[in-house]
Amino acid sequence: MEEKNIFKQFQYPIKEVPIGLKAKVLEDVENAKLFTEMAELFSSRYGEVAQSIFKKVKKIYRSNNQ
Repeated sequence: MEEKNIFKQFQYPIKEVPIGLKAKVLEDVENAKLFTEMAELFSSRYGEVAQSIFKKVKKIYRSNNQ
């Protein structure tokens, strides 16, 4: 039994992808990038954001108790 070499398929001309499929793939990639950036923003700056919140709460607490 002879095995097919799948890399020979790369020699054939490239076929155009349907517009609807191409748009869907690009949208999925953009959404994945957005979620990745949001996760990075919240995880890498979590300590910074928490510290800022605690400072503001402390400041408000002190101003209300004076």
